[in-house]
Amino acid sequence: MSGTSMVIEIMRAAKWHAEHNYKPNDRVVVVTTPTVQQEIPIAFAAAWASMGAEVVTVYMKPPLAPGEEPPKAVADTMKSVDVAITCCNETLSFSNAMIGCIQNGGRHLSVPGAGIDTFRRGIIEAYFDEREFQKMRSRALWLADLLKKAKTIRVTTPKGTDISGNIDGRLPLPAYSIAEETYNHASFPSGEVMIAPIEGTAEGIAIIDTSMGGIGKINTPIKLTVKEGKVVKIEGGEEAERLRKLVERSGEGADNLAEFGIGINHKGIVTGNKNEDKKIAGTAHVALGDNHAFGGRLVEGIAGEVEANVHLDGVMQQVTIYVDGEKIVDNGRLLF
Repeated sequence: MSGTSMVIEIMRAAKWHAEHNYKPNDRVVVVTTPTVQQEIPIAFAAAWASMGAEVVTVYMKPPLAPGEEPPKAVADTMKSVDVAITCCNETLSFSNAMIGCIQNGGRHLSVPGAGIDTFRRGIIEAYFDEREFQKMRSRALWLADLLKKAKTIRVTTPKGTDISGNIDGRLPLPAYSIAEETYNHASFPSGEVMIAPIEGTAEGIAIIDTSMGGIGKINTPIKLTVKEGKVVKIEGGEEAERLRKLVERSGEGADNLAEFGIGINHKGIVTGNKNEDKKIAGTAHVALGDNHAFGGRLVEGIAGEVEANVHLDGVMQQVTIYVDGEKIVDNGRLLF
């Protein structure tokens, strides 16, 4: 398939993205890297331009890990526009650059880790079926409302996961790819609700069996032992060793249990790409590292207190999830 044909194929998704997030007279920067399949930023820039936005594309060196800061020139550009669309292999959603964009009145729209196939397979189809999209949005808002009132969350799996945390007073972030005024941040494609536990409260074991930020597809499950909110042991095979080294070299805060996330996109399929896998209905994820950037720190109570150089999501399947003791997901089946 030619580059032009691939751009046309991606445009279907990019136009949905623009049509649901564009505001008149938007000034937009598309931030990308040479390592991204170039048809993706081209399609998103073209879709937004077709709506009437003023669009420029900026290239930067590839981030080495999720949450890594972009160069200052890129961060300054993100602060100066109405919309920053980041099409990078690793997300910028937990960077101070993202916070600067949002707190300066902009919206941050992340298209992280996407390849051409992302726009051909299941996860994207939730956006082209209006009934399915509205179901996903309703699930996100219902679950966010439940978590707002909750004190505890617990995740278990048949492989040995049993991890819990205190979320009393923390606000969740519902994600369905529209940057609502409350948060001014959205990822695409999406379908999840995330929340940062109170620092020092997460306890238990998480068995990461699907995909892991900074690592990729998991062949040998990674066992994370969490005590008083920190990962104290990382065990498993070759992927676990790579994760252990990544956490070590990422410095202070990288061992923080930063997030519990719940997937709600019924069209998603497991691909080994954590940016897709963590959105699948019936999966859950925990994240290590940064939680200070949640929601661009725009809403009091949504962000945590740990600033780190990385934010690493680890995805699990066949999850059972309890909120204040009430089961809301049963062995991968949503009960809401």
